[in-house]
Amino acid sequence: MLADHWDTQEYVDVINGSYSSEEWLYQDVYILKNEDMVDRFVEVLMIDSVFAQSTEDYTRIEIPGLDQAWVTERLECIAVKGTTISIFTHPFDSPEGMREALEVVAEKWGK
Repeated sequence: MLADHWDTQEYVDVINGSYSSEEWLYQDVYILKNEDMVDRFVEVLMIDSVFAQSTEDYTRIEIPGLDQAWVTERLECIAVKGTTISIFTHPFDSPEGMREALEVVAEKWGK
């Protein structure tokens, strides 16, 4: 095997007065066997995204504590540190919401 992999799916019912909704987050985590595979693997994740149409839909941003961070318009983002890669799918409000989520990931991965 070239990587260890697991995925999580989280759901939370949000009740605000008479209005209720369901929040959700999907996360796939990969730990690759070596760093030489990272760039190509990130590209494959972008190509295989559920909502993004191509690698051009992703924009690289700088997040302290991550080696790479990528965002789309609103639904998917990718975090990379060493040989650990995670792709998140969530109805983020904006690319800024993704930035905040990736900053939390960088903090958690740095511990």
